[in-house]
Amino acid sequence: MFKEHPTFIAPPDENAKIWRYMDLAKFISLLQKKSLYFTRADKFEDQFEGSWPVPNVIARNLILPPGLPTESIPGWNELNLHRADFNRQFRTWCAVNCWHMNEYESAAMWKLYVQAGDGIAIQSTYARLRDSISSEEEVFIGAVNYIDYEKHVIDAGNVLSSIVHKRTSFSHESELRAVVVHWPSRQHSSIEHGVAVPIDLKRLVQKVYVSPSASNWFADLLQPLIVQYGFDFAVNHSSMNSQVVF
Repeated sequence: MFKEHPTFIAPPDENAKIWRYMDLAKFISLLQKKSLYFTRADKFEDQFEGSWPVPNVIARNLILPPGLPTESIPGWNELNLHRADFNRQFRTWCAVNCWHMNEYESAAMWKLYVQAGDGIAIQSTYARLRDSISSEEEVFIGAVNYIDYEKHVIDAGNVLSSIVHKRTSFSHESELRAVVVHWPSRQHSSIEHGVAVPIDLKRLVQKVYVSPSASNWFADLLQPLIVQYGFDFAVNHSSMNSQVVF
């Protein structure tokens, strides 16, 4: 179920369009399992995922609590070492599902996430994603903030702050992310690879698009496949493949 959290900021318009780009295998998996796959935060290519900006770390290590006795400083420093370990481990307790916010298709996203011609994009909205979560799993949803990790400071009072920030070099992704957190227990110390979260797929999907490089036969193949799994989503050709006029 969707859960509000002050760290996760919704788009100003709840009907803002969001896109998820994928290959055919992932689309078929989505149809079969009727769930969204959330990847463990430290499994992404970006090694900064879930990390903290340099100024935050400096402040944590250099600024002592007011009135801290001199003899307690070594203990405080040791605590900060454990805090760094905790922050690193926290990424293994979080799993993320990523969407691209844009009114239109993105040529960059097609190239980034779809290598062959069998690419598919699901177009939804923030509200549809929020309302489609049918699992009892608590899911937070919010826009990613892009910052300079050498200069900016984020809210150190909430451990989830690190999971909604990325470096400015990724700002082209214009990401909306859904996040689940599995706090460690006696049974589980971390998420192994990821988490599948059941959803109402009919509520989630507004449109289905095939990539600009897809052949006509690929779109023709998709429609009966969608019907086979009990859905009636119409398959649209990418608008980027429209006829050129002069």
